[in-house]
Amino acid sequence: MTAHQIIALLAVLGLSSFAVIRLKVFKNTGLSVSWRLGLWGLKILASIAVLLLYTHYYPKETADLYRYFQDGKTIAKQAPDFPTYMRIISGIGMDDERVVEVTEATNNWNRKYLKGVWNDNRSIIRLNAVLYPISGGSLLTHSIVFAFLAYLGLSLLLIGVQRFISGKKWLAIAIFLIPNLFLWSSGLLKEAILMLNTGILFYAASFLYSKFSIKHLILLLISIVLFFITKIYVLICIFPALLYLLFAKRFKRTVLYFFVVHVVAVLFVVLSGLLTEKLDLMQVIDRKQQDFINMVEVSDEVGSDVSVPNLNPSIFSVISKAPVGLYHSFLRPHPLEWDSPVKLLAGLENYVLLFLLLFAIFKSGRIEIKHWHFLLFTLSFVLIFYAVIGLSTPVLGALIRYKIPALPFIGASIVLLFKNKNRLTRKIHRK
Repeated sequence: MTAHQIIALLAVLGLSSFAVIRLKVFKNTGLSVSWRLGLWGLKILASIAVLLLYTHYYPKETADLYRYFQDGKTIAKQAPDFPTYMRIISGIGMDDERVVEVTEATNNWNRKYLKGVWNDNRSIIRLNAVLYPISGGSLLTHSIVFAFLAYLGLSLLLIGVQRFISGKKWLAIAIFLIPNLFLWSSGLLKEAILMLNTGILFYAASFLYSKFSIKHLILLLISIVLFFITKIYVLICIFPALLYLLFAKRFKRTVLYFFVVHVVAVLFVVLSGLLTEKLDLMQVIDRKQQDFINMVEVSDEVGSDVSVPNLNPSIFSVISKAPVGLYHSFLRPHPLEWDSPVKLLAGLENYVLLFLLLFAIFKSGRIEIKHWHFLLFTLSFVLIFYAVIGLSTPVLGALIRYKIPALPFIGASIVLLFKNKNRLTRKIHRK
C-alpha cells in the first residue's frame, strides 16, 4: 500500500470509530460504547472477509465487488477533466460526447441485458468514483466505507424497532448478526447501500407512526428517492407495509385496516398499469425477471441457476405464482444444493430462522397492539418481498444476497415473540 492509501485507511477507521462512539445517532441505539464498538469491529472484520472471499473464491473478472471498483476507478481518472467528471457524478449532461466515451470504456455502466429497469450499477460506480481520489485507490478503504454505511442503516433500524419492541442487546444481535445479513452488507456491494436505505426508511416511519413531523417526513422522502436510484423493486414490495404502519395507530380495527390497505395496494397496481406504462409497477418486476434471465443467458460464470416460472406483467400473475417464489426464498438452497460454504451457511440460516419463528409463534403469549402493528408490517413486507425476489431471481447466489433487507425484521419479530413468551411465563409463576 502507498502512503496515501495507508493514511486514507487509518483516517477512515479513526473517523468511523469516533463517530460510533460520539455521534448521537449511534448513542440513541441505547447500546453501551463497548457494544457499539464491538459490533463495528465485527463489521470491519466482515468487510475484510468479503474482500478475501471475492479475491480468492470468485473470479475477479466477473465479481461485482471488483467490477464496481474498477469502473469507479475509470471514471475517477477523469477528475482532472473536472467538467466531464462532474457530469458523470451528477448525471447532468450525460449526452456529452466525452462523457459517452468515458462511460463506454467501463464494463458495467451499460448492461446489454437490461430491458427497462433502472441500472442501479451506476449509483455504486459513482460512489466508488467519488471515493477513489480520497482513498488513493485502496479497495479495503472503499469496503470499510460501505460497511460503515450499512452499520449506520442497521443502527437506524435498531432505533426504529425499539419504538415497538423493548430490549437492546437481543435486538442488536437479531438485527446486526444474522450471518448472511452480517456478511453481505459488509462489503463493497449494493446490499450495503440497500441496508442504509432500509434503515432510514424504517427509522423515519417509526417516528411518523407515533407523531407527524416535517423532519421525519423529509427523511422518509429521502429514503424513497434513494430506493428509486438503487433498488426500486424493494420499495414496491415494502410500500403496502409502510402505508399500513404510518396510519396503523389511527385505526382501532388493526386486521381490518391491514386487509383494506392491501386491497387498495392491489387496486393501485392494477390502475397504475392501465393509466400509463411508465407507472406500471408490474412491468418493473417483469422486466427485473427478464433482465436476470438475460444475464444468465449471456454469462458463462453463473453458478447455480434456478428454474423460475415466467411472469406476465400483471399482479395476478405474481399472486398466482407467489407460492413458488416463497418456496425459493424460504427454503433454498436446500440440503441437496449445499455444495459450497456460502450455500451451506445460507441454507442452515433459512432453516434455523424458520424453526425459531414457528416455535416462537406457538409459544408466544398475549401481544400488545403496537407489537401487532410491527408484526403485521413484517408479515406484509416479508411475504411480498420474498415472493417477488423468489420469482424474479434465477440465480441462487444472488437470491441469498437479495433476501437480506427482510432478515432484520424477521430477527426482530422472533425476539418480540420470545419476549412475549417470557412475560406469559412470569405471570403464571406469580399466580
